Formats: sequence, C-alpha cells, structure tokens
Amino acid sequence: QQQRSAPLNLDTFSHLMAAGAPHSGRSQLLRTIAAAVALTHSCADLHLYGIDCGNGALRALADLPHCGAVVTRTETERATRLLGRLAAEVSRRQELLAEGGFADITEQRAGSRGSARLPHVVVLLDRWEGFTTTLGEVDHGSLTDVITRILGEGASVGVHLVMTGDRSLLAGRISALCDQKLAFKLA
Repeated sequence: QQQRSAPLNLDTFSHLMAAGAPHSGRSQLLRTIAAAVALTHSCADLHLYGIDCGNGALRALADLPHCGAVVTRTETERATRLLGRLAAEVSRRQELLAEGGFADITEQRAGSRGSARLPHVVVLLDRWEGFTTTLGEVDHGSLTDVITRILGEGASVGVHLVMTGDRSLLAGRISALCDQKLAFKLA
C-alpha cells in the first residue's frame, strides 16, 4: 500500500480564511480541502462538517464517509443543532485535555491509542457574507458567537474552521482571530 503525504497537516494547522469575489474559486477551495484531507485520514481520525451559505457547492461533501452533516443557511434548526454540538465538543475536549494533562490535541493523540485518540474536526463554512445575513442573526447572534469561539479556542482541541467569503471576511473583527488568510481576486 502506497503511503500518501498529507496536503494539510492537521497537527499544526489552525484555521484558514479565504476571501474573494464570486466565481473566484472559494467553494472549489473548500471542496478540494475536504477531498484532500479525506484521502489522507481515516474516518476515525477526521470528521467533516459543512455550513453552506452559498449555492449548494458543499452538498457533495455529504457523500464522504467522514462527513457528519452539511447544512444550508435555510436550515436554521439543523444549523443551530450542528453549531451547538460543535460548541459542546470544544468544551468536552477542553475538559478531556485538562484531565489528561495534555496541552493540546497533538499531545493527546501522541499519548493515546486506538479509540482514545481524538479525531480532528474540520468545519467548512462557505460564504461568510451569506452566514452573517441569515444564520448569523439567529437568536441575537448566538451562532456567530459559536464561530468566534471555534476560531478562538478550537484549534488547540482539534476543531478547525475553514471559511470563505467576500471582502467582509477580511475586514471584520472576526478576521483578527485567524492568522492564515488566502485572497482570491476581489471586486
């Protein structure tokens, strides 16, 4: 069996924001990242989730065995449940790492075997500008607060966020929470 090299090292990866104009390749970037990490990680080591606030480009990810759910901006209840579950998972992982004396997920995975190893969770959010005007307004911005929390606390516990959007993604306060940014053609 040929060993594949990982295109994205989840042990050192935190989060990524990619901004660009419509039709610049933002959604394709998310699909490519999902396919690349799914090829190099087992379902036990990687869980994928999609939040599609665009034209449905992430729906294809639901066919990957690694994918737990893909929700759209019109599925308010499903999106609320998914983001609530992700927030709870960040808290659960923080407690597990503290109890085990681990600084981060890399130490936990190195010191654990089999099913005790925490899988990485990759959340793909397409079109931040679509999120903010729909799901971002639910319950006085509580879902935006979850995204902010994942950006602030998620990477160390293995919950990674890859977001795309227009210029507003790089100009807002949320931009300060992510070191890795990619810019496509902007209007």
